[in-house]
Amino acid sequence: MGKSKKSEPKPAKETKDADDDVIILSDGSGKDTEFRCLTMLEVDGIDYAVLTTNKDLDDVEAEFDLFLFEHEVDEDGDEIFAEIEDEDTWNKVQSAATSLLLAGDDDNADNADSH
Repeated sequence: MGKSKKSEPKPAKETKDADDDVIILSDGSGKDTEFRCLTMLEVDGIDYAVLTTNKDLDDVEAEFDLFLFEHEVDEDGDEIFAEIEDEDTWNKVQSAATSLLLAGDDDNADNADSH
């Protein structure tokens, strides 16, 4: 698994590209960045998204830059991705995401071996 980075962009709302796998987040200065969602998880009753800017998610050799965001849906049904500001919370979410992604890697390795 690649390196993890603390959330850098400060997104407000997302827009989805025609390809539903692409999430475009705008930071405070209006710069758009394309992300792909690797997984969603819940920590202490709050939903979080694990996103990457990598375009080829099937490249098992690639290192992935991971971005962690708090995720919620507003009253209009729009998804909101917010920066995790509390360092302890960020560390908890990073640990949970790492465990989940590594477990997924083990499952994929097991499935590949059985074919």
